[in-house]
Amino acid sequence: MTSLERLAIAGTAGLCLLGQASAASAATIRCVNNTRSDCQVNHATIGVAVIAAAAGDIIFVGAGTYNETVIVDKQLTFLGAQAGRDARGRPGGATESVVNATALGPLNAGFFVTATGVVIDGFTIQGATDGNANGGGIDLKGGASPASGARILNNIIQNNAVGLYLNFEGFAPVMNVVIQRNQFRNNTVMAVGFGDGIFTSGCQDVTVADNTFTGHITAALGFNNSSHVKITGNQSTGDATFVIFTGTTSSSFSHNRGSGFTSQPTSTGNGGAAVAIGPNNDDVEISSNDLSGGATRGIRVTTLFGPGANQNLGIRSNQVRSMVLAGIAVEPGMLNGSTIEANSSSSNGGDEIFVDTGNSDNVLIANLARVTTGFGTINGTCRDNSVGTATAGTANYWFDNLGTGTPPGICN
Repeated sequence: MTSLERLAIAGTAGLCLLGQASAASAATIRCVNNTRSDCQVNHATIGVAVIAAAAGDIIFVGAGTYNETVIVDKQLTFLGAQAGRDARGRPGGATESVVNATALGPLNAGFFVTATGVVIDGFTIQGATDGNANGGGIDLKGGASPASGARILNNIIQNNAVGLYLNFEGFAPVMNVVIQRNQFRNNTVMAVGFGDGIFTSGCQDVTVADNTFTGHITAALGFNNSSHVKITGNQSTGDATFVIFTGTTSSSFSHNRGSGFTSQPTSTGNGGAAVAIGPNNDDVEISSNDLSGGATRGIRVTTLFGPGANQNLGIRSNQVRSMVLAGIAVEPGMLNGSTIEANSSSSNGGDEIFVDTGNSDNVLIANLARVTTGFGTINGTCRDNSVGTATAGTANYWFDNLGTGTPPGICN
């Protein structure tokens, strides 16, 4: 067994598959500042290695700082000095392969990817700070040559305008992407008032799992006009918003933990909540998340990003506590035919569960609303301002909720 085969077997399942594929296609093993015994060709920079490579090649990059923007236009595997090592507990420093973006304008990125099947594993990626050009640590481009099939694993992605982009580019979405075990921190440009860990203007079949996020003044995650997105096992600390959804379908946000959400009134586009659900989402599940502590709301179905009612949403089994404002809030005309079930909302500064006017045919069942210190001390821990023929003269159906309600009967 070769050393390359041993590496593939020891790594993630994704790397195993890549190892098999590269063996079948006789991949060339290229190295940059790396003395591996199985290196076949050595290169001075990552960019030079990319130019020389053929599709399917593997590029090992040793520890050090690389002041370059890596433009990736063919299917390649990039393995940094920390490849296969979970980035969430890594402090960074001298043992890292650091890509420090240098290109400005539309190419402002650490890795600028226009090819399918690219793997980026084990790097620190930073310095894409051109806010006017929407600089991104990793830019997975959509369009005529989408960066579908990418695997973004075990990277520290920090100090960029945005950590990672998956953008439609007006032509076609980025599809079949896995983003796992990365550390996203301080991807923000205060001067222009925005900053996201991950932002997309259109993607499909994307998994975001087991990452950490901190220090983003817009959102850790912003998913817009996307479908079949699975977000699970992530942690947010000190971000303005954990996730924003607009125009997204058949997706889920589950088993994530977030705390210390910040108020960022000068940023453009933050959701004013730990979870912000904007307009025109369909079949999105927000479930089994733990959200605590912040100068904002917990879960907010909001008009902030424009009108457009959501439908078939499931907000289930979440723990929301110690927010300055409401625990779970639905703003006017934003939610129809959806379910809010088995959530615990407690010790928040506003209503624990609030449904405003113009929302109808929603079922609120088996929620626990308790110990509020704000509006709820006057109006009750549950409040529904809609008018209709359902529970207690509202337009929604309330069953087996524990708390006090306005009007009486929606929580008992």
